Amino acid sequence: MQTTKNTHNTLKKLFGIITAGAFAIAPLASVVTPAEAAPFVLAADNDRNRDVRTIEGVVVNDTAGREFNMRQSNGQRITVRVQGGKPRRLSTGDRVRVTGFFRRNDNNIFRADSVRILDNQNNSNSNVHTVEGIVVNDSAGREFNLRRTNGQRIRVVVNGREPKRLSVGDRVRVTGSFRRNDADVFRADTVQILDNQNSNTSRTFNGRVTDVESDQRFNMVSDGKTYNVTASSRLPRRLEEGDTVRVYGRRSGDNDIVNATVVVTRNTGNNNNNNNNNNNRDTFIGRVTDVQSNQRFDILVNGTTYNVTTSSRLPRDLDKGDNVRVVGRRTGDNDIVNATVTGIQGNNTEGTFIGRVTEIRSSQRFDVLVNGKTYNVTTTSRLPRDLNKGDSVRIYGRRTGDNDIVEARVTGVADGNSNGNSSSLRTFIGRVTDVESDKRFDMVSGGQTYNVTVSSRLSRRLKRGDMVRVFGARSGDNNITNATVSITNNR
Repeated sequence: MQTTKNTHNTLKKLFGIITAGAFAIAPLASVVTPAEAAPFVLAADNDRNRDVRTIEGVVVNDTAGREFNMRQSNGQRITVRVQGGKPRRLSTGDRVRVTGFFRRNDNNIFRADSVRILDNQNNSNSNVHTVEGIVVNDSAGREFNLRRTNGQRIRVVVNGREPKRLSVGDRVRVTGSFRRNDADVFRADTVQILDNQNSNTSRTFNGRVTDVESDQRFNMVSDGKTYNVTASSRLPRRLEEGDTVRVYGRRSGDNDIVNATVVVTRNTGNNNNNNNNNNNRDTFIGRVTDVQSNQRFDILVNGTTYNVTTSSRLPRDLDKGDNVRVVGRRTGDNDIVNATVTGIQGNNTEGTFIGRVTEIRSSQRFDVLVNGKTYNVTTTSRLPRDLNKGDSVRIYGRRTGDNDIVEARVTGVADGNSNGNSSSLRTFIGRVTDVESDKRFDMVSGGQTYNVTVSSRLSRRLKRGDMVRVFGARSGDNNITNATVSITNNR
C-alpha cells in the first residue's frame, strides 16, 4: 500500500515538471516562428537596392520557375524574378505591371514583390486584338512585317488570303491574336488597308523647298513633314531652296512623292543676279585636295581650286587625292554649289583622265600630265596618228599603282599648238543660238556666246533653241574646238 502511494507521488511530480517545461518553451516558439516563416524576405533585404518602383511592359518570354523576361515601355529588356510565385495565367504577350526593386548593381534583374496582369493574351475574353501600323516589308506568301504605332516590329501571318493590293508603305489595321509565347508574331484573321500607297490617286501638296538634289528631285516640307519629290520631267530652272511650290503627284511610302508636276508659287530669287553662271549647271573634272565635311570638299580643276558644296552626303569612299567629276552651279569665283559627285577615281579604279601629253614613248604608250601629276598610259590599241606632245587629251582607263593608267582608250584630242587656252578640255552646257553648218554652231553657256566646231557631223535634228552638252577644248576667248555634242532638250 505504501509502495503504491510512493509511485503515485512520483508520477504527480513528473507531470508537474513536464507541464512547466511546456509553458516555458511556448514563448520561445512564438519568437522563432516568424523568422522561420520568411527567410526569402530577409535574403532579399540583403540584396535590396531600397528603391521600390512600379514599371510596366510586355512579357516577351515566360521561362520556367519564378522568372520571365519583360520589355519595358522604353524598350529595355529585363529579367523579372517573382518573390512569391508567378500568376498562373501569365503568358508571353501579356502586358503587366510589376512592383519591386532592381538587384544591387544590376539594372537588368528586377525582383518583383507583386505582378499584375493588365492585358492577358490567353484570356478567352481578350484573346482577339486589333493592331495598326505601317507595312515595312511584304514577304512572299501570306506574311508581311508591320511597324506598330508604338515602334514595335511584328511579323503578321494572315490566316486567309493577303489583300492583292497590299504593298510596302501601306497603313493597315489587322485583327487576330499573338502566337503563344511569341509577342513578335501576330496571326491575323482580317487585314484592312487604311491608306494604300499604290493607289493611282494623286493629290496636291503645298510646301517649301528645303533642298534641290538634281534636275528632277528635291526635298520639301509640307504640313510639318519632309517629302522627297521626284518630278515627271525636268524641274523649273529657277527652282531653288526656300521657294514655295505647289506639287501634284502620287505619294509612295511615308516620305516620297512620285510622278509629280511642280509649280513655283513664290521664288526667293536669292541667286538671280549674283553671277552669270548662276543658272547653269556645269561639269568640273579635277582632283580632291581637301575633304572638309560630309557635304563639302575642295577640288583642283585646271589650276584653280574650288570649294564644292553638295546637295547630299558625299560618297563614303571619297578621299583626298581622288579624281572626281562634279556637276553643279558655279557661284562667285571659286564656289560650286548644289553639286553632285560622280566618277570617283581612286587607285585601281576605272575612270576618265584629262590632261596634257608630255612624252610619246611608242605606238601604244605615252605620258600625260593630269592635275600636276604625270602618268604613264598604255592603250588597248594604236594611238591616234595626230597625237603629239603638248596636246590635251581625254583618257578612259584603269589606274593601277601610283602612276600607271592601263587598258586605256584615248578620246578627245585637242591640238596643243592652237592659240589661247588650249589645255582647257571641259564640258559646256548651254542653248544653241545659231547653226552655221553641219560642223559649226553658236551656243550661249554661262552668259557667254561660243562658236563650236565639232569633230564630226552634227546631228540633223540640232536646231536653234536646243539645250546641248558640249565636250571640247576652249581656244581663245570664244571658241570651242574638236567638240562632241549631246542634245539634252530638243525644241
